[in-house]
Amino acid sequence: MNVAGQGRSVPSVPSSAINTNTRHASIAALPSRRGGRGGRGSVRRATSVANAPRTQFLSEFRAHEEDMAARVIQRASRGFLGRRFVASLLTQLYEKQYDPVAKVYYYVNTQTNESSWEKPKALQLFMAADKDVRARQITLTPHEAAKRIQRLVRRHQALRAIKAMVRENYMKLFDERTRSFYYLNTRTGAVSEHKPVFLRADDEDLEIEQFHFRKAVCKISTSSNLYGSGVVGTFCGTLCVLTDGKTLPDQDTARAAHVVCNYAAGRIPFTVLLAPERFYVGLYVHEKAQGAGTTAKKYFDFVLCAVNEEQFTMVAGDNVVPLKLEMNDRKMGCATEGFRVGDYIELVGFPHGKMQVVHERRLTRLVPSSIQPARLEFSAPMESGASGSAIFTRGGMLLGALQYAPLKSPPSDCWYIKTILDAATELVTPAQPFLLAATISSKEVQVYWQMVRWYKPLERMDVVFEVEIARHDGRDEIHHEKFKAVYRGQGRTCHVGDLESDTMYSVRCRSANDMQHSAWSVPLRFATQPTPSMAWRLKQCKSMTESITRIRDNPHDSSVHFRAVQWIFAQVEQATSASRLERYEEELYGCQGLALLFETMSRFAVFHDNLLLSVRLLGRLARMKTLTQRYLTNLSRMHSICRLMEHHLPPPLNRVHAEAPSEEAETSTDGKAADQPTDALGDSATAFSKSTPDLQVAIASIALLSFVVDTNDSAKQLLVVGEAIPLVLMILKTFLDGETLLVAECSYLLGVFSHQNSPGCWEIVQAGGLEIMNNVLDSYMEQTKIQYWILVTIGNIAYTCDTPEQQDFLECESHRLLLIDMICRCRIQFLVRQNELELDLTHERQRLEHLQATHIGEEMRNELDACEMTVLAIEAVLAEVGSHNVAETADYALRYLMTPEQARVQAASKRLMKKVLLRKLAMAHQKWVEVTIFERHCSIFRKFLRAVHDRQLIAAFRRWEAVVCEMRKHKTWSQAIGSGLAIDLNKKKRERYRMLVLQK
Repeated sequence: MNVAGQGRSVPSVPSSAINTNTRHASIAALPSRRGGRGGRGSVRRATSVANAPRTQFLSEFRAHEEDMAARVIQRASRGFLGRRFVASLLTQLYEKQYDPVAKVYYYVNTQTNESSWEKPKALQLFMAADKDVRARQITLTPHEAAKRIQRLVRRHQALRAIKAMVRENYMKLFDERTRSFYYLNTRTGAVSEHKPVFLRADDEDLEIEQFHFRKAVCKISTSSNLYGSGVVGTFCGTLCVLTDGKTLPDQDTARAAHVVCNYAAGRIPFTVLLAPERFYVGLYVHEKAQGAGTTAKKYFDFVLCAVNEEQFTMVAGDNVVPLKLEMNDRKMGCATEGFRVGDYIELVGFPHGKMQVVHERRLTRLVPSSIQPARLEFSAPMESGASGSAIFTRGGMLLGALQYAPLKSPPSDCWYIKTILDAATELVTPAQPFLLAATISSKEVQVYWQMVRWYKPLERMDVVFEVEIARHDGRDEIHHEKFKAVYRGQGRTCHVGDLESDTMYSVRCRSANDMQHSAWSVPLRFATQPTPSMAWRLKQCKSMTESITRIRDNPHDSSVHFRAVQWIFAQVEQATSASRLERYEEELYGCQGLALLFETMSRFAVFHDNLLLSVRLLGRLARMKTLTQRYLTNLSRMHSICRLMEHHLPPPLNRVHAEAPSEEAETSTDGKAADQPTDALGDSATAFSKSTPDLQVAIASIALLSFVVDTNDSAKQLLVVGEAIPLVLMILKTFLDGETLLVAECSYLLGVFSHQNSPGCWEIVQAGGLEIMNNVLDSYMEQTKIQYWILVTIGNIAYTCDTPEQQDFLECESHRLLLIDMICRCRIQFLVRQNELELDLTHERQRLEHLQATHIGEEMRNELDACEMTVLAIEAVLAEVGSHNVAETADYALRYLMTPEQARVQAASKRLMKKVLLRKLAMAHQKWVEVTIFERHCSIFRKFLRAVHDRQLIAAFRRWEAVVCEMRKHKTWSQAIGSGLAIDLNKKKRERYRMLVLQK
């Protein structure tokens, strides 16, 4: 099998041999241990092991690696074709039929007529498994979908790159003998009548090769060299001619030079004018290749001279296409790595002034090495008198140029084009400037730069300087925003203004001319000085009017604004009476403080502390439902508050951020994009933590809207116009399992918005609010405040549905969502929790009374304090639960949500339950009476038995005591011996033993 891009067949090699060779190669690559451990030698050897060997850059090893890669691809393709062939044979051998009785498929062998319910092993191995079509319709997360799209984009770009490589390696030529077109592989010389593989699937085709690269070689005749050649090409955007230094030794010779293009058989030659006053540079490549300094010579090695572009374009037209003198490895460009030793090359020139001559040679050697070649040697020398001739690959890429040889023998080598272009680029590129900066004030900076002393610009190529500046988000942030141009000119200093105070910036500079620019200097970071603030004067502030005046006098000072708003907020919070609070509000309204506070919210939007404090202050004043509430009841102000809330939400909820993708997202669609898609809705909600200032601002904005809308019908209508209700419902849906405080504020806003607002309630229903609120009730079963306001909203919606269409729709939705069951569940959960809290409170109070009665020691005192704190905490929770009575709101919602039939069923259920409870209570009372009488009789009988038992025991104890006393009386020795209480020692031992036995 032939590999695409090569015209020879590579034989297959057994895998065992490949593994063995690879293993031996890896063993041979290990370094030998010399000397002891440690030292610089071990580090050097470890570095050589970690890095790739240098020999892999040689052409022989590179060819071997390509051959091995080709073999791997060939084996994989042969295996694929073999499996496909076996699969086609199996499809002819087996048939899949359907049994209508058993309703299953079975397999029949057409050769043996054998059938099987199970899939044959051969089919399982060589054919794809049976898959359901619906299995392909999978649901992907946004992250997975973005990854798949990026992989498709990279695949498309890879195919485009492969097609571009194929186009560079193939030519479409016309055969005069057969009168047909054919395709030539410029790398291997293989000829084919069919298009290359990667171009067959599409309708694309190669253009007919006109050998434009040969037409770019021109003939040059000067007073110093009558028989010269050159190459017309574009270098750094300037149309130039590249030739040897002997042909164009100076600018005067270039002005008088006779340049002829298209000087070949069958073509019409024309003369080209040179423009050395536009650009002329002489190159010393010999000293650069050897690493030596520039020496004085009679002439340069090579010369780049500008061409009169207008005259050339007018005369040449589309007949002569200039080369691109850049290392792009493309046709009509310069070759970088698309050649190796043994490739065919073409030498194009005008030896001794003849018409264009093309010689075919083979590349034999790269000097001094194949890693960084400077000169190229070929198989046979070129004709003499062809200095400046161009050397091309067979595919039309420029490889090098011939230098003038004073000897009579023709040259057999040339200079590599990369060496020539590197020398030219080094001369054309201006030096990198040194950058300095001096801060002038808090909003201005003066930037200075200078060039190195040894740099001298080329003639008629003025150097200009470009300065760019970027802002950092923080003083300690390494990453910065995109650089913006602030200056371009020939000066050595520039003034940059309109900066932010106390902010970190990065500035960079580079030099440029008409052809090339230098690299950017190292970014210089500097910080502007902080703006002198007058916030300290607010310590002596006496009134609201004075604080507002401070804000008005310092419109751009964030510190003054923060201190002033902080002082006003403290005065409002410390107000003990409603009259004093009203006086503060009237004073703010009279001095236009409310308008100024609302205006500065957009001015200091980037300062979260200022913004948050301003929103909270307006909310505290709007809670009074007087001047502030009426002032904020305006379409533009309500719209601003809604946009403020939306701006501080995550991107999926923020339409401004969602419609303006970041710069990283735009660059991620390129070919080297990272597998990092944009954040999904759930990911953004998860990453939106409580500690973020954006969340606090969003919560404060929702609370402000709630205070403005409360008992304000005009504000409710403006809220509908501002499209805030769908956004609030989307917040509830997004943060369903996240932020409790945010969900609570949204629930309160819906509750006050739906109160006596029939159009607003129907707006909630149309936005899918019933399903969202049902999910909120399910997720926040333990949050009494959230349940209270959600149930109030549901009750208001059910109360305001007057038309039959609305009632029918509400009934269908509640039946679909099982909303009544959820409300009953919340009611039961609330009552159970309230009962548990009351029981816990009773238990803790009894424990507290016990501890107070037995208070001894310091340890008992600590336990007593802990018990008191527990009692206070439970009482506070009970007070909170009592203030938001979910049971009452659930009854309110059920009263208007249930249909008449459901209400009758509920009433009948209550009556039945009441009867059941009464009957159970009567039976329980009767049982209690019976058990009480039985227990009383048992007690009397046990008391009687205890008395009888006690009397008998007392009489027995008395008798035992009398006997013991009788036995303890004094007796004679004879009685004692007779009774066995004493032994006569005068008798013998045998007699004494017999008496003891008899006594026992």
